[in-house]
Amino acid sequence: MSDSGLPKISVIIPAYNSGATVRRAVRSALDQTYEGEIEVIVIDDGSMDDTSDQVKELALKDERVRLIIKPNGGVSAARNDGIMAATGEWFVTLDADDYMDREMVNALCDAAIRTEADTVMCGFRMVYDDGRRLIFKVEEDYTDDKEVFLDNMLVELYDKHMISTHSNQLYNTAIVRKNRIFYNESIAVNEDIDYVLRYLKYCRTIGVIKGVYLNYIQHGVGESLITTFQEYGTASSLLVLRDCNELFEGIRASDETIDEMNNRLFLHICSFLGLMYYRSSYSDERKIAEIKELCSKEDFADLLEDLRPKGVKSRVAFLLLKSGRYEAYHRLCLRLYGNLQNRLPEKDGTSEEKAAGMTRAEMLKKCREPYEMLGIYSDIHGNRDVKQDKVQVKHGKGAEKTERASEYAVSDIDTDVIMKALEQSADDSAGHENENDEDPYSYRDSVTGTGVTMEDILKVRELISRAESGKGGTDSPKS
Repeated sequence: MSDSGLPKISVIIPAYNSGATVRRAVRSALDQTYEGEIEVIVIDDGSMDDTSDQVKELALKDERVRLIIKPNGGVSAARNDGIMAATGEWFVTLDADDYMDREMVNALCDAAIRTEADTVMCGFRMVYDDGRRLIFKVEEDYTDDKEVFLDNMLVELYDKHMISTHSNQLYNTAIVRKNRIFYNESIAVNEDIDYVLRYLKYCRTIGVIKGVYLNYIQHGVGESLITTFQEYGTASSLLVLRDCNELFEGIRASDETIDEMNNRLFLHICSFLGLMYYRSSYSDERKIAEIKELCSKEDFADLLEDLRPKGVKSRVAFLLLKSGRYEAYHRLCLRLYGNLQNRLPEKDGTSEEKAAGMTRAEMLKKCREPYEMLGIYSDIHGNRDVKQDKVQVKHGKGAEKTERASEYAVSDIDTDVIMKALEQSADDSAGHENENDEDPYSYRDSVTGTGVTMEDILKVRELISRAESGKGGTDSPKS
């Protein structure tokens, strides 16, 4: 506790080759309006540029800045070193290319003290290279005991990326050290949401405030770990599934919350699986083997058993994976992602794109459109209408965007494979008596283990028909 009576706050900043941005990150931490004591710990993770020189210069002017230089070991190891070096009662983490608004620490700490919460989250801005800004926030401040809070808020916070950003959150140093909650150093993606979910397990009271105080810099495709292919990305997403299951074991979450999270985690996992179709050089045999390997994992197999898929797109993916139609799933992914292979834009654009006078933002958008059409890969990039300082999750809107997507109409999708699988599923279901007409998933013990109906088949036909006719597919059918 500092002389002001307020708890000391540590700001942990891992940095690797961040000479161009680390000064802004550190200054944003030093310029906080918080009246208690703040220390800024920068961990230089083996940088080969002038990162350390930039921090040393700041440290000479402000004794609150501490620099740790270590051999390169990855961002998780750097954060863990920062946690162990922290002397504050609370800490926040900040990536070296991000920055905080001046009121962030004060707002988080004030809420934690007033509500006696073990953690508090705030909203954040996602700032893109082309100047777009998306805001993710809740409408009202809310604090409750863990069980009630998570049942009421977990799905919303997941949808708004507020539990995967992790730098928008205040952590209690004593809770972290007592329960040895450190970042997983064996994974390069999903380490943030993995950490947050494991931390929440040990909280008694959780809070979220409506203020937006973090500026999260989102780099272009291929310039960030989350937008590049990671060989173990799918495995790391299974860790997130396990974290969520363990979190639910400690609370009495409603069936609705569990169903909603299961659906989101299913798409999350499929999203990482989809990356190998246009950001890896895997052979077809290797891709099919990866699909089979995923479905053989106990955690994912359990998810398929419990899943009540919502939306046609999720049901199609669920149907093919649950019924073991791995080659059909592979063929669908080839059609969805195949035209993206080798089409990721270079920094200055390909000759074709330069000739067309395309901007960097237009090139990136062109690459996103095909998988946005059918939405099986939607978790990382998302289907969103972008407006200044606002975000609107796409639910059947956006005619203008749909028309632009028509260039990548999926006319070459092997519809016979999908239709045959769906019709077989419906036939299987029709052969079983429905014991509960109000439960659309009562056929889940059929051969295919899914509740796909003839209505679903008609919806998928409409979806594919719209894509083949050049009308796109992002706005239809409604799920």
